[in-house]
Amino acid sequence: MNTGQKIESLTQNIKNLLGSDKSVLGPDRLRINVVPSKKDIKKYRIEAELQKYCSSILIRDASDKAKLNGFTTSIQPVAISNKGIEKLRGLKPITDGHPIAYLELAKDTLYEESTPTPDTFFPEGDKMVLELGKIFEKIWGIKYIQYPRKSTDKIKKDKGTVSLYFNLSPTLVFVIYARLSKFLKIKNLHVIHMEFRVTGARNISNKLRVRSLTGLKKLNYQKTFETLVAKLIEKHNPPEAPLKDAVQHAEIDFDKVHKIEFGLHGNTNLKKHIERLKMPFKSMRDRLRFAMKESYGRIYCFSTLV
Repeated sequence: MNTGQKIESLTQNIKNLLGSDKSVLGPDRLRINVVPSKKDIKKYRIEAELQKYCSSILIRDASDKAKLNGFTTSIQPVAISNKGIEKLRGLKPITDGHPIAYLELAKDTLYEESTPTPDTFFPEGDKMVLELGKIFEKIWGIKYIQYPRKSTDKIKKDKGTVSLYFNLSPTLVFVIYARLSKFLKIKNLHVIHMEFRVTGARNISNKLRVRSLTGLKKLNYQKTFETLVAKLIEKHNPPEAPLKDAVQHAEIDFDKVHKIEFGLHGNTNLKKHIERLKMPFKSMRDRLRFAMKESYGRIYCFSTLV
């Protein structure tokens, strides 16, 4: 199954699971670092100006790293609309080309049931989140980490109790959970929420091709979301890697110890690795091909035979 077919299969599986393919995409939370202090920013009336264009807006101290770069404060609108982005571009101290330091590219898919209540939706939504996690595990070939939320009355009102995190890289995380949507078009409707969290202006530029608020306003969220999913399929399920010439022609006695250094498994004894997986092969070539596939298609080095 190629990448395109996997994307189609994923879309259909989500539709079958949720009973819907009606989705809204956009920026969930974004962060812009600015120089003026929180006290000085009050005179710009940013919160009042953006109130009707986003779900909420936070004015916080900048991170320690941002402070090292000369910034003092961070402005964090949540679920901002395109009109809100346009408004934000014109508010001082933000400039039209101001870089975005953090961005959540989100997709909320509606839960197709007649007016569910939090008591009926969230237990069911949590089950759907777990099923959806298994689907992404299968197409990406990587495991999620589950962080259960505390079941307090406050949280029950707007979020489920299960969150799944796929730590794709130090600057890219994929998260799934059930919630009441924050997007203005479907605010407070029951949805399954998926988002890519991208940290760092350079990474946002490289991964999303967004360099500023102007770029964010023009972003095709659906296409960008699908492209990220597809790239991760290709990254973690690459085509079968060709064998090195030195290995292709070698007739190796499997009883000899042959070690391969894996990206994830460390320095692993190939014989023990194959036996542990209970995957018998007729030839060393087949064994090595399987080993390369298991380690995401990358062999870093072959040690010498002993």
